[in-house]
Amino acid sequence: TRHLLNMLRTRSARLAQTRWAFSRAPISTVRVSNGIARRFLSSKPKGTEALENIRNVGIMAHIDAGKTTTTERMLFYSGSSRMMGEVHDGTTVTDYQPQERARGITITAAAVTVPWKGHQVNIIDTPGHVDFTIEVERCLRVLDGAVAVFDAVAGVEAQSETVWRQATHHRVPRIAFVNKMDREGATAEKTINMMRDRLSANPLVTQMPLGVGSDFRGVVDLVTMQLLRWTDATDKTGANFEVLPIRDEGVDAQLFAAASSARATLVEKVADLGMNEQLVDQYLIGGSTTTAISPELLRSALREVTKANQGVPVLYGSSLRNKGVQPLLDAVVDYLPSPADIPYVEGRGTTGTSLRFKPDSSDMIALVFKVTHDPGRGGDLVYVRVYSGSLEVKQNLHNTSRGGTERPLKCLRVNANHVEEVTSINAGDIGALVGLKGAMTGDTLMGVNTQKKNVAVLPGMEIPSPVFSLTVEPESKAVAKDLDNALRILVREDPSIRVSVDSDTGQIVLSGQGELHLEILRNRIEQEFKVPCYFGQLQISYREALIQPTEAQVEVEARGGSKMNASVAVSLSRRPEQDRPNTGSHAHPDHKAEGHLPAGKNKIMHEEEMVGEAIRETAAKADTEGLDLPDVKKLAAPKPHPTPGKLNEISGTFEIGEGSCVSVSLSKENGLDTLTEETSLALRAGVEGALGRGVLVMAPLVGVKAVVTRAVLTHAAGQTNTAILGLLQMAAAEAVQQALKNATEFGGVELLEPKMKVEVAMGEEHVGNVLRDLTGHRRATVHDVGTGTGNRVVSAEVPLAELIGYATHLRSKTGGNASFHMSFGRYGPAGPAEQQRVLAKLAGLE
Repeated sequence: TRHLLNMLRTRSARLAQTRWAFSRAPISTVRVSNGIARRFLSSKPKGTEALENIRNVGIMAHIDAGKTTTTERMLFYSGSSRMMGEVHDGTTVTDYQPQERARGITITAAAVTVPWKGHQVNIIDTPGHVDFTIEVERCLRVLDGAVAVFDAVAGVEAQSETVWRQATHHRVPRIAFVNKMDREGATAEKTINMMRDRLSANPLVTQMPLGVGSDFRGVVDLVTMQLLRWTDATDKTGANFEVLPIRDEGVDAQLFAAASSARATLVEKVADLGMNEQLVDQYLIGGSTTTAISPELLRSALREVTKANQGVPVLYGSSLRNKGVQPLLDAVVDYLPSPADIPYVEGRGTTGTSLRFKPDSSDMIALVFKVTHDPGRGGDLVYVRVYSGSLEVKQNLHNTSRGGTERPLKCLRVNANHVEEVTSINAGDIGALVGLKGAMTGDTLMGVNTQKKNVAVLPGMEIPSPVFSLTVEPESKAVAKDLDNALRILVREDPSIRVSVDSDTGQIVLSGQGELHLEILRNRIEQEFKVPCYFGQLQISYREALIQPTEAQVEVEARGGSKMNASVAVSLSRRPEQDRPNTGSHAHPDHKAEGHLPAGKNKIMHEEEMVGEAIRETAAKADTEGLDLPDVKKLAAPKPHPTPGKLNEISGTFEIGEGSCVSVSLSKENGLDTLTEETSLALRAGVEGALGRGVLVMAPLVGVKAVVTRAVLTHAAGQTNTAILGLLQMAAAEAVQQALKNATEFGGVELLEPKMKVEVAMGEEHVGNVLRDLTGHRRATVHDVGTGTGNRVVSAEVPLAELIGYATHLRSKTGGNASFHMSFGRYGPAGPAEQQRVLAKLAGLE
């Protein structure tokens, strides 16, 4: 009898497993052997032309949470890769750049496409290091869903919070994958609790882990009430795994009881959200049992909840140990939205009106979200997301963000550093273009045959301000042109880079997001572009702010023998925090013009102008030394400043970046005979330029409210319009500089320094030393000393200046048993003592 029961149980398990495989797997054939199901996928997805069969998904997480390893497993199990790449071996598909493989980290986002369940899944593996947050930002801007990967030991970490906020800002639906369940100290509950507490998320646990740490063997699928078990003895690649039903009898009774309780909790939480009426009705009638709530109904309800950002399905696994990745791919297809679920994309038309573009619209509209330098493929690859219509090879495209028309020579489907030529990129899809010379990150592309009334600019992206800078000079005049070219390419690739010229020294200043960011840029200039250069020491990017109001009036005489004079007066005051827009980015300052044409140009163009200015000033200096750079001025030609809004707005208040604003308020006695759009723009440009260079450390001023209270011209008859506008701009700038100098005499300007959010993880025995070092030597404000799994975590705000070299110091102080992570927090007052120290250092007295 016992033998007969075992035979029946085995046959039942195999039958259930086969049904699950045929109903769930994206397969061309399914083989069942010894109770183990394996999926053999076709190399090409079927039906990918349909929008509902496409998923555009990003993998995001804190550094070392396992994003790239998870992506590699997705490639292998989908049949897109014949071998599993490993980060520690430098053999991954998505981390293909030499520096990525050498450092074992993701530096730039990489796109791959995998087939799964008859769907086309476009995956973008994003960096987890804080210095490369811009890569996550610009990818999330064009994605329909995301997989947030968490470390089962560490839980929600600092960069996890940053990328989660970015996804929330872009309203990107998410699923969570709790990785590294095989590690010692891993727990199933810790990450769930931290998601609620630190991310304000609503986690919906769809799986129950089978063991933790070294005992982790698989998961229980709470939707289907099946056990998915991976056995290394059978297949170490993880491609084969057992699929067994769990029953309320025998050895399964205890597991069945725990799974039933967890499923009931899941069903109750989904029902409480009220997104699926059928599930709510079934729950009220029959409760949360599997009989009452079928797997198909629960799966459908979870999809609706996820798409509406009302909940986050949670799954468990260990990518490194090849466990749990196939169900994760199932969840991507089952729960995350397709382009068909996005009803429209909204842009701003020529008159400022809102225009909507549906996926099935005939008007082609696409957004450029990334540019990479690839000379081996004929130039730069311009990555685009097409929202409506079809983008075809050699189609004439109008860049509505900055003007001009271009034609892509090739359309490509990209798999990391491998590409496949296609004839077109259709609505809902992601691809790359070859042959576009002027397109930049954040630009909108439309077909030139689009009716004028339908021409629009899509919303841009938030670009973080740089916090570190260093100087760079070519080793010789012979390589100056090569350096100019390298800087232009780097800025086009990475909009978080700034290039400027120090007007006092003539040196080029390269600014970025952190030490690692600048170190990699330095290596690229020297190794990739092969330009020998001298690099200065790392410097902090400070800001300045007004403490008290100030004003000044100046009179400027035109040069060149003209008797024309301009008298301009300005008043400056501190702008209240609540009146300032988000200063965490440097989107184009003229918010009134945002989305208008041609004023849809964003700050990305402005960064290119900075490079152009750097090149022009460098070229001018080189010319005096006999260096000939014939192409530099042509390549770096200045772009026209965006036209402001309507003419009746010229006396309004305009945002000029860094939380500052300017307005022109002139009385009849103190004003021009006619205040035109051009004269208003000239005055504002003068104010903006002067506020970009303070009087303490030549740093930009933030949070300033500037008002032009006088603008009078004398002897202007017969003068050209260009001369008049130039004089007004110069006078406005000098008035601002004089007002700032007046304020400095009475201590009315203060220095602001970047304050970083810092988390230090260490053992209990090191807490005292770390706290004493932070508070006693690094001017830190400690917010919390928390308890993690096997360690303590100190959360603090620390000035960036005190964190240079901190990683080495921390390792030395704790014997290598501590780590830290930082992210930009805010700009705050440096304080009198630190301000004096910085000023003394700049003066060469320290």
